[in-house]
Amino acid sequence: MGRYRVTRHIGATPEQVFRAFTAPALVADWLDATAVEDPTGPLDVPGSQYTLIIRGPWRFRTLVVRSEPPWLHETVLKGPFGTSVRMVATLSPRDGSTDLDLLTEYTMPLGPLGRWIDRRWIDREPRPTANREVDRLVTLVSGPRPLLRHRGKAVGPDGRALGLDDEVGQAQAAFLDREVAGWSSRRVRWSGGDTQVIEAGAGEPLLLVHGGMGNAADWAPLMGRLAVMRRVIAVDRPGHGLASTFDYGGVDIWHHGAAFLAEMADALGLETVDVAACSMGGAWAIALAEAHPERVRHLVLVGAPAGSQQAMIPLKIGVLAWPVVGSLIGAMVRRGSPEGTRSFWKGLIVAHPERLSEELLRFETLAARRNVGTWLSLVRSFGSVRGLRRRFLIDPRYLVEPHLRR
Repeated sequence: MGRYRVTRHIGATPEQVFRAFTAPALVADWLDATAVEDPTGPLDVPGSQYTLIIRGPWRFRTLVVRSEPPWLHETVLKGPFGTSVRMVATLSPRDGSTDLDLLTEYTMPLGPLGRWIDRRWIDREPRPTANREVDRLVTLVSGPRPLLRHRGKAVGPDGRALGLDDEVGQAQAAFLDREVAGWSSRRVRWSGGDTQVIEAGAGEPLLLVHGGMGNAADWAPLMGRLAVMRRVIAVDRPGHGLASTFDYGGVDIWHHGAAFLAEMADALGLETVDVAACSMGGAWAIALAEAHPERVRHLVLVGAPAGSQQAMIPLKIGVLAWPVVGSLIGAMVRRGSPEGTRSFWKGLIVAHPERLSEELLRFETLAARRNVGTWLSLVRSFGSVRGLRRRFLIDPRYLVEPHLRR
């Protein structure tokens, strides 16, 4: 029989750590298993059984022997050829965190031959393997809303397979939790589909409109500060964030933007509202103020609105308008990584990309994968590498700054 013990101090409550032994997806994830299947009952109830599939045909029928939430969990696993494993997790609270003591005992099959194989080749291997597994457990329970994976696909803690929208939602929630206290989100219908609205705070409403290739949640760092004195409302523009997909081909963006924001104001019960907007959102807000001046009490343009000057579009954006190049870049975005996202925004709209949080980068990466098709249609509709199409330039009479009157 082999025996080894692994201990860790974990920055999470015993209740959080205990879930790593009783939530099927968490169990499979940190043990690097393929799946937890066929449970006869909850994994925190003594007598429950389930099958732990390690790799290929290797299946271990697992019995929950003892369970005292959230302090102790013991299981016995029976595997091929008489292999058995006993695992006892003891959790002790310490200043809001947890001391974990994980004892593992195992028995090899084939009698004396199995014991010789254990001494010769196996005995040294379980310890580094166990340390890697427990390190993974620590990451899962102490990190922000971990995104679990099963057979290469994202799953929730209940083992349910997640679609890309679910992944984006998880990542967005982790980012908002970091930046905005007491936020909430909901779906809102408009004539072209539905979209997401994120809200926080109370008081006079302030409508936030994000830029092109952005998301409502991009406002989160400002929302957290503004929500102490205002009811802040950030809306996903069509085809962005978690809004339904949208094709901008052939769409008059100026009139479309005004109509969309007016419908959002109606749906939110806002007869008049203060609006803060940036980039493409700024152009839409100006369009709303032109079409419905009685509905916009104050308009704040954060940076130059799209169309305020006939300048070259940044090359990183303009090349998306080329059909072949744009399609190739779109394919790359769909396989993108957080570090790739950091590199993309470097020098484009972010002066210090090293300050971007991991939560933000993960959310932006997943949102880009979801929405890159919409983004390509948007860029192709308003510009090219030579600049904005003339019909999308903002009338100079709407602009206050003299240097923008070109």
